[in-house]
Amino acid sequence: MYATIWKLSLMVSILLALSSTVYSLQPCSRNVTFGAGGGRKIAIVIDSSNPNTQTDPSDLRIAAAKDLNDRLTSKSKVGPKRDPDLVTVVDFDSSARVIYNLGDPASATFDGIDSEGGTNIARGIKVAIDELIKDLSIATKGRTGIVMLTDGDDPYKLELLNELDRAQNLGIRVSFGFLEPNVLDQDILTKILKTGGVYSTIDSAETQQAFVLAVIANGPTEFDRSSGPTAVELLSGLSLASLISAKTGPRTFTYDAWASEKLNFTINSLSHQFLASPNPHRNPSRRTRCQLRHY
Repeated sequence: MYATIWKLSLMVSILLALSSTVYSLQPCSRNVTFGAGGGRKIAIVIDSSNPNTQTDPSDLRIAAAKDLNDRLTSKSKVGPKRDPDLVTVVDFDSSARVIYNLGDPASATFDGIDSEGGTNIARGIKVAIDELIKDLSIATKGRTGIVMLTDGDDPYKLELLNELDRAQNLGIRVSFGFLEPNVLDQDILTKILKTGGVYSTIDSAETQQAFVLAVIANGPTEFDRSSGPTAVELLSGLSLASLISAKTGPRTFTYDAWASEKLNFTINSLSHQFLASPNPHRNPSRRTRCQLRHY
């Protein structure tokens, strides 16, 4: 087994986007699981706007959402002295609706998600938050997460930023998977990261499954990883972002690779600080590559 390891320890706030391209992909079975089971409230928010007819004609975002749901702890699987997970499913285009009210993952439905209409991501987040917090008898802070699968940019930026602030104030972790490599709004990205969630752009419809694994590895709620991740696992076909500062400390990015894989990693500083290359023979730059290390 090979692994790339890139460690950054900086004393200024830097927004990073790190992507990996695998030129010869080998089959890889990943056993990625949640931490302690049960007790979460999760909203799965799925884009049903018209562009999905082109970007995701096989509805693989729905398949990825179902996989996430299947990994939650239902009432029939919960252990002794633990609460089951609860899930709600939200469908959005220019408007948003709850298609499965907060309840047992075992009964969740994804029926009726089409590919028609415009895109209003903020509405999807708003409806998800409203559903997650409507039962005041169930704790929200630190045990709640929203996972968004979308293929587009949101023209209602201010509304989306307000909903992300609302989520952070409520202790809801928000993760976004954009099936559009060119979607990279620094303001939105920063708000998502401050909730503790994942911000990822996805290079193809088939890679949306990898985004689900990235969310699980990070922890969809603060309950799964209370102190926040210091190590970020990279997955083929995803670009992941991270916020590095004196407060967060260093971040370590890792990727498990097969011996025959040809890898290319690119790190971009979105906040325009210069990044020093670990190779002393290279000049510092805003874009650099990491090398494969065997151990």
